[in-house]
Amino acid sequence: MMTNIIQELYDRGLIEKLTDENHLIKIVQEKKIHLYCGFDPTAESLHIGHLIPLLCLKHFYLNGHTPIIVIGGATALIGDPKNLVFIVHFLQAYDYCFLNNKHNVILQIGGSDQWGNITLGIDLVNHINKKSVYGLTTPLLVRPNGSKLGKSDDYKSVVWLDKNKTSVYDFYQFWINSPDHSVFKFLKMFTFLKISDINKLEKKFIHKKIKPFLVQKILAQEITRIVHGDKQLNLVKKATEILFLKEISKISEEDFVLLSTSGISIYKISEKNIDIKSVLVNSGLSKSKKNANDMILCSAISINNKKNISSNYIFNNSDKLYNKYTILKKGKKNFCLLIWKIDFNI
Repeated sequence: MMTNIIQELYDRGLIEKLTDENHLIKIVQEKKIHLYCGFDPTAESLHIGHLIPLLCLKHFYLNGHTPIIVIGGATALIGDPKNLVFIVHFLQAYDYCFLNNKHNVILQIGGSDQWGNITLGIDLVNHINKKSVYGLTTPLLVRPNGSKLGKSDDYKSVVWLDKNKTSVYDFYQFWINSPDHSVFKFLKMFTFLKISDINKLEKKFIHKKIKPFLVQKILAQEITRIVHGDKQLNLVKKATEILFLKEISKISEEDFVLLSTSGISIYKISEKNIDIKSVLVNSGLSKSKKNANDMILCSAISINNKKNISSNYIFNNSDKLYNKYTILKKGKKNFCLLIWKIDFNI
């Protein structure tokens, strides 16, 4: 008898709803099944909210089942479905009917907001193919205020899986900064660490035998490895060590070369007499010059770890390390590497 994959998913918090649970558990314990999840290509990349159903598919795969991913080209062409909801639901239901007929798919996975589409597909398969099929929904990833995290959010706030849209460094930092109350929930949902090991780690945390940051670090490393691979993970770990643990005077030129390829924010400058407020705005560390001025006045900005900066400060050669690099920092965690393309002496 196979492992109870359904119980595993429940233990990890990956199941919101499930149709005909007892029958499905019996089937997946007795044989390997084909299952699928669909995604509409309405953005250039998937985001971290999509990781939940994707990891659910991976758990089935690791237990010997065959997952299928469907890219909904037709539904993407429709775009905003507000006035065409029934057509979109029917197309998605037909996907299930087709996959059941051609590939013997008997389980559809989707976010909890897809429950209606999934049950409609189940009814269509029952009616047309005369077969019993099942549906499983995963919880949505939500913000502390309860709002859904997705592509409809402010573009800059979305954490994308594509490293060209969210750098590996920013991706890693997002998970490092996970709130304490969510970190163990995320470890179960977003990693393949054993549940027993996570529970042991949580007991240590409760009894203050391990610091929160170390748990957040484990979470960030595991998820970054899954999404971006070991090579990118090692690079971003080195970059994090350089930025947070090394004194400016001890950062080597080789370290700066590594930082320039690590995915941290970079702003290349090729003009003289540029002021701090312009750089803060142009580099993306500030929304406006007024905001930049406010941050400078409250000592939230540093240049190579120096905070005594005038709001009218003009960059000069003394700010250039190895005649090329400057580390601009906002608060405790936001960095931008300035790369100078000009010699002030010329």
